[in-house]
Amino acid sequence: MYKILIVFIFASSAAYSADSERFNVLNLWLDQLESEGFAGVVAIAKGGDIIAEEARGLAIEEGNVPNTINTYFDAASIAKTLTGASVLLAEAEGMLSTEDSIAEFLGPMDTEKGRATLHNLATHKAGLVPRGYDLRYGTDRNEYIQSVISAPQESTPGSEYRYRVITESGVQRG
Repeated sequence: MYKILIVFIFASSAAYSADSERFNVLNLWLDQLESEGFAGVVAIAKGGDIIAEEARGLAIEEGNVPNTINTYFDAASIAKTLTGASVLLAEAEGMLSTEDSIAEFLGPMDTEKGRATLHNLATHKAGLVPRGYDLRYGTDRNEYIQSVISAPQESTPGSEYRYRVITESGVQRG
């Protein structure tokens, strides 16, 4: 939880500069968090430019490998939170609506899947692909989207809740 809070608390503050007292306070706070077990990386951006980066703790405990500002982290489900926040911001700015059909973003669909909305996706009620169906994962986004579109439909959009996790290997759970 600390990792997420630090990024959001400090990234939202426009008053930071590399030579400010606040930067020193950040370092003291990160030192304290590290002493309590925090391990991670914090970046502060202002106007699209990174003005401070700090790494603390170990990336790999076995072998005492420290975190660096270039350490890769498994983002896990945090992407859902960031995506949700981005969608709501875009909606507030009039760029889209959570009631928009996914077909507006993925292309025409001649099945009921095209009625699924961004809201259905966000609430795990899109019903796009049945449990266990083998989608084509890989580096090609269009191939993946076509495999979702051509897959049998699991349920009517908005009717059934099912949480789905897609692992790095493309295996569905849930």
